[in-house]
Amino acid sequence: MLVLLVVFVPFFLGVAGVCVMYYVAFIDVRAILSCLKSSEIVILLSDSFGGSKSTFGIMLSGSVIFPSRHINEGTLIPEELAAIPKMVMFRIRVGFWLLALSAIWLLVSYLYVSMR
Repeated sequence: MLVLLVVFVPFFLGVAGVCVMYYVAFIDVRAILSCLKSSEIVILLSDSFGGSKSTFGIMLSGSVIFPSRHINEGTLIPEELAAIPKMVMFRIRVGFWLLALSAIWLLVSYLYVSMR
């Protein structure tokens, strides 16, 4: 029973994280883009990833959740970043932490099973 718990919990955490990030990429990306009207990061990412809406949305979410590099480079304006709705930022953070927790749990589970 414990082995099933150790294996399936990170899987379901990862699936939940992917679902949240895809929700952000397909639904909340409009709210993010409406706030980042004059930031260069939108143009840079849209040129890099062309037609893939999911990749564009997830990369945009990553630059919103870890903005310091983009603010220092001048591609993201702090005032526009502050205008992003709090609920959208919350969903981005929840998706990120679900994925991170899933990856850490899988790594710990793998190390536990391999050393057993």
